[in-house]
Amino acid sequence: MRENKRRRSRLSFNTEVMVGAGSKEVLTCASRDMSMNGMFVITGERLPVGAICGVEIQMIGKSSNMRIRARGVIARHASEGMGIAFQHDLEWWPIIENTILEQFEALN
Repeated sequence: MRENKRRRSRLSFNTEVMVGAGSKEVLTCASRDMSMNGMFVITGERLPVGAICGVEIQMIGKSSNMRIRARGVIARHASEGMGIAFQHDLEWWPIIENTILEQFEALN
């Protein structure tokens, strides 16, 4: 069994994410889950493990939208996508966490 090396818990979160490496490779993906220091994106395409990437996360609110940009590195591949480790903890995590919790409460 694979060892879980995560330092922080992840929350399920589905939103549009753009992932780019280099000047030409930009993938439009959907997030599966996210934490303060990383995320998993669902995509049929892969960037190489170890590649430095830019990530743009689309946040959709009730009356406004916001895009959060971060730098990361491709940490792993899986059958349904790839894991990205952020180079720095997301300063915007409280906003993301609150959005995720609001979406969860709206479903219940």
